Amino acid sequence: MREKILVVAARELEAHPADLELRDGAVHVRGVADRALPLREIARAASVTRALATGIEPGLEALDYYAQDKMTYGHGLHLAVVEVDAETGCPRILRYAIAYDVGRAINPMLVEGQIVGGLAQGLGAALHEELVYDDDGSARGGDADGVPPPGGRGHAAARAVGARGRSSPDQPAGRQGRR
Repeated sequence: MREKILVVAARELEAHPADLELRDGAVHVRGVADRALPLREIARAASVTRALATGIEPGLEALDYYAQDKMTYGHGLHLAVVEVDAETGCPRILRYAIAYDVGRAINPMLVEGQIVGGLAQGLGAALHEELVYDDDGSARGGDADGVPPPGGRGHAAARAVGARGRSSPDQPAGRQGRR
């Protein structure tokens, strides 16, 4: 990626790639303080139209594969306070908390959204869906007519509490769990 950035920047700055340095979110011409190009401009210069017109492959991207010797696992805990109506048997979630340790979360808000979203999907399936089998034990396909729309009517909101301070020594980015 670095080499491609420098090639594109060299074309834009009319300089040799060896005379360029990548620092502070831009490519600078060594020894010339006022000649620099931000990475966003280099990305634009590598767009399909501009790159093909100058004979270089478009885009700034890199692909790499990583294999590790030892699997790491994320850990989590779910706690629920549930009230069950004695007459109907219908549960009502009063409080629900989730604690998790995923190692170093690259995007904590995304991780929390995935965890709470997974909870919502799991509770929806457990409380509002039904698997029906016929007398031979074969699953009977149904339709969505009897399934209530998504929503948390009568249930408390889940609260996710993340333990993000423990990085895994077995992953380059400190993540835990499957990639």
